[in-house]
Amino acid sequence: MFEDVWETEDINKRRSQMKKNEKKWGKVLVLALGVMLFSVTSDVGKVQAETITKEEEVLGVTGQEEEFEIKDGVLLRYHGSAAKVVVPDGVKKIADYAFYVSGKKNVIKSIEIPSSVTDIEDRAFEDSQNLEEIIVSLDNPVYSSANGCLYNKAKTELLRCPQEKEKVEILSSVTYIGNLAFYNCGKLKKIELPQGVIEIGYLAFGNCCSLKEITIPEGVKSIGYWAFEDCYSPVSYTHLTLPT
Repeated sequence: MFEDVWETEDINKRRSQMKKNEKKWGKVLVLALGVMLFSVTSDVGKVQAETITKEEEVLGVTGQEEEFEIKDGVLLRYHGSAAKVVVPDGVKKIADYAFYVSGKKNVIKSIEIPSSVTDIEDRAFEDSQNLEEIIVSLDNPVYSSANGCLYNKAKTELLRCPQEKEKVEILSSVTYIGNLAFYNCGKLKKIELPQGVIEIGYLAFGNCCSLKEITIPEGVKSIGYWAFEDCYSPVSYTHLTLPT
């Protein structure tokens, strides 16, 4: 009889110990799962952060609209320091000197213009001495781009050539070279205007100090004031062909 009692007590003790062990290992398991979950979450967060960083590097504008000074739909100034600038969708107008940089080197190489922009002032790209391309959304109703240059939608007007370009092939559809279209394009050495050009705007080739050869077609009827102003190089326009 005593043996039965002892056996019963022994079984109860074992059961009690097993329950304690279950609780103990349960806590350990929960703790382990918690650590694993935290680790996975941290890794995911790290990957997301790295992905965002890489996307920011590609975009160049870091997606921060505070870099853009915008008022009533007008882009007044870009305050960032990226090489690639994507103008925010919703901007309707780009003002003169919007990409001007004061007190430091302008490193902008590419500017993307959304479909919402319908007005770009003549000096919008002033001081963008490292600009290599202007890219316009295909959905833009007013502007377009080709070979990195800015055109009107119909591509009959060349409005702006980036300053960093060393050579440019103007589309044959062009009839008008816009005001300041090649202004400060200091690396251009030769330009051949299409036969369909009939008008050249003011300061169109101003300060193109390396330009040595330019042929103006017979059909040109109007050349704006100071179209070839401020070309300080003594070798500029060694071959300037004017219509007869």
